[in-house]
Amino acid sequence: MGCLIILKSITYAQRASGLLSRLRIPSSIIKPPVSLGKGSCSYALKIKYGDMKKAVDAIRGANIPISGVYTLEEGYYREVTA
Repeated sequence: MGCLIILKSITYAQRASGLLSRLRIPSSIIKPPVSLGKGSCSYALKIKYGDMKKAVDAIRGANIPISGVYTLEEGYYREVTA
């Protein structure tokens, strides 16, 4: 199962990806589905479900605003509180 962390811009996505890389949490920057994007400038980090809590805590700790966190379950995205 995968996880998407939605960020407001490519700049925030790049900063968060660099942070996760330093913490050895693999991530990919992608354009999120329109229904999750919350704005045309949004980008997402795709990570493994098992890394979600650590990644979200690190991103928030670095004061990078997160627009939403979603898991992919049975072909559908579900917003989670992380």
